[in-house]
Amino acid sequence: MIAASLGVFQAMLLAAHLLSIDRGNRLANQLFALMLIGLSIRIGKSVFNYYLVIEPWQRNIGLAGLLLVGPSFWLYGKTISQKLSTLSKRELFSFAPAVVYALFCWLIPNDRGVTAHLSYTLVMSQWAIYLYLSMKLTSQINRVLTLDAGAWYRKIFIGLCVVWSYYFLVFIGVVPYYLGGAVIYSMMICGLTVLFLNRQHFSTNKYLQTKLSSQQSKDTMTRIELAMIENQLYLDSGLTVAKVAAHLNVSARQVSRAINENGGFGFAAFVKQHRLDHAKRLLSDPNYRRSKIAAIATDSGFGNVASFNSAFASEENITPSEYRKRRIESIE
Repeated sequence: MIAASLGVFQAMLLAAHLLSIDRGNRLANQLFALMLIGLSIRIGKSVFNYYLVIEPWQRNIGLAGLLLVGPSFWLYGKTISQKLSTLSKRELFSFAPAVVYALFCWLIPNDRGVTAHLSYTLVMSQWAIYLYLSMKLTSQINRVLTLDAGAWYRKIFIGLCVVWSYYFLVFIGVVPYYLGGAVIYSMMICGLTVLFLNRQHFSTNKYLQTKLSSQQSKDTMTRIELAMIENQLYLDSGLTVAKVAAHLNVSARQVSRAINENGGFGFAAFVKQHRLDHAKRLLSDPNYRRSKIAAIATDSGFGNVASFNSAFASEENITPSEYRKRRIESIE
């Protein structure tokens, strides 16, 4: 039980730290912190219930916390992969079940009755649905972010799946040790903290000698984007960070930092997205309807048609040929 208590305490400290960070993607940090808070409320309920007799409404607060976990993690994935800075009303509505559950916690049964059983089933089902949606995000995250960021998200996803699976097995009566979920959660938090500190250490050392303010970083990113659009640097199949830096007359570290801090992904993913956007414009142009896909791939900066087809299919879920057919038919 001490281990579980330490896990909750450590998670809340990590959440507080994330909420205090004023650089990078603040929305992503806030959503990740909210996920940790939701889990901590749920596990904290188990800790209190071990030492004290708590009321049914207090147990329901724990379930309300659980309803925060799924949407927070899913939206965290969307935020880091799609570079979101705000959430739409529809996305904010994802938190409505948690709010409703918390507001009416004293009216919802929390005993061994049928209604309470159904209520817990719905809570676990909601979490499972968001885990499925998060799983579908992993391929997108791997495509647009660095391998390090993709692995980070995947490890968190696996940890949440383990915690969900344990509570599900307890729910159906396969596992009798209810507090085991709290211990597993504590182990997960320890692992996440180590991973988080490693990521922070990597970022700190990577840019240690690059003295760049937040505004300078944004200005550099603007210059990079302009160079990509106006000079079409991405058409160079051998484009490197050093080449972009030389074009802008800045350091390579400054270019890397600007892209990572303001784009939320690595240089390779950044350039690939520009190349894909260029290819889509060519595929949508009736003047290129008879051009070979290999030629369009080369004209868009891809080194070979295989890498182009793979990147295109990952983003659009259809082949370049099918994309061109649909686009030109819609125009005509």
